[in-house]
Amino acid sequence: MSGGSLILLRFLPTVLGLGLCLASTPSWSAPINNAEPVVARKVVHGNLSSPTKHSVHVLRTGHEWREFTNAQRINWDTNIDFNHDMVVAVFLGTRNTSGYRITLPEVRMTEWLIEVTYAEIPPDPQRNHIQALTSPYVLSILPRSEAPVVFSQGHFGTQEVPFDEYDRLVRTLSELAYQLNDERRKNEWAMGRIQDLTELMTSTTPQHRQ
Repeated sequence: MSGGSLILLRFLPTVLGLGLCLASTPSWSAPINNAEPVVARKVVHGNLSSPTKHSVHVLRTGHEWREFTNAQRINWDTNIDFNHDMVVAVFLGTRNTSGYRITLPEVRMTEWLIEVTYAEIPPDPQRNHIQALTSPYVLSILPRSEAPVVFSQGHFGTQEVPFDEYDRLVRTLSELAYQLNDERRKNEWAMGRIQDLTELMTSTTPQHRQ
């Protein structure tokens, strides 16, 4: 575990969905396929001058942002309205040469989480690169959302969840479980009324009008 993040399996949404299935009705399935693309308002690539570890971050408040930029020694010349925006960041970690980049090829939102896919772009072998330690990163301003954010290195890599986002996942799971249990109770009540009415209809004979 490194960079203030918790490494989870690639199929975390399916695992959580399975947990909800067990807690409620067997016919429920997680809405992981109903994903919509999230368009970034701005994306900035940079390189830190000091060695860093790989890490992922989600910043939703001005206070979090100021602490983050001070800790990482990042200068940012764009004003961010955290009432409407948030920032996601991925730090690649220290590399031995220049030329490395990190991109965010896809950000998608399901009904209950946001998945940020990132990719490491290695140096172009046809070009000369400086033999020096580099620490590439990427910052992206996204529309603000209270949904948990998870990061994936490619579509088949493991998922990484910052600690605060893991807390959001737990809260979201609890809320979904409560909603599903509530729906189950309503369905059971409705099924009971249907059964009562069915029994009433089968045990009585309608009277013909005179």
